[in-house]
Amino acid sequence: MGDPKFQRKKYETPKKPWDLVRITVEDSLIRKYGLKNKKEVWKTQSLLRKYRRITRLLLGKNDEQSVREKEQILRKLYKLSLLDEGAELEDVLTLTVESFLGRRLQTLVFLNGIARTPGQARQMIVHGHIKVNGGVVRAPSYLLTREDVVSFDKTVEVMKVPEVKEVKEEQKVSEVKEVKEEQKVSEVKEVKEEQKVSEVKEVKEAKEEPKEVKEVKEEQKVSENIPEAGGE
Repeated sequence: MGDPKFQRKKYETPKKPWDLVRITVEDSLIRKYGLKNKKEVWKTQSLLRKYRRITRLLLGKNDEQSVREKEQILRKLYKLSLLDEGAELEDVLTLTVESFLGRRLQTLVFLNGIARTPGQARQMIVHGHIKVNGGVVRAPSYLLTREDVVSFDKTVEVMKVPEVKEVKEEQKVSEVKEVKEEQKVSEVKEVKEEQKVSEVKEVKEAKEEPKEVKEVKEEQKVSENIPEAGGE
């Protein structure tokens, strides 16, 4: 029987650990349903395999015990909303892994709009903000039945995920700020350059004498060099 502290695994690991097709399918399921790891996928696959195995065994039997077991399986799957009323035993073989993942508490909390993402739904369940039939359920993998009623503790503030509109508005505001800052910087640069150019021009004009002053000076020099009439 074993020690209750060390229970046996309730799932089977894949026989081929490096199968690319299986790995891609499992990764897509983890992203879609917000699962923690692949162990949750393997548990669901093992549960589906169990029902399929029992169904195949019961399809070839017609005694009283098998009829009773057929009714029990159909009643249980109908209670989990996996089969419709009046379904037959062959319909069990049409179930998939996503059929069971769609009945998880985490998935239904997200689909009912209580949480914005599957990850947020998982956080709310683990933190004890979700109640099923008035009692707190902290297991995201809990399979809901048709009679279960899910409620949310509205007194607790939930972290909101920013919507696309809010993100776009923030981007627009940041872009406008950047454009204004760039305009200010460019204006300051232009003003500085204009000041430098004007200062350089003034310096050059101060160094260069006007042409009229030069001509006057040259005439004075010429007049000084010419001797006066009536001299030697």
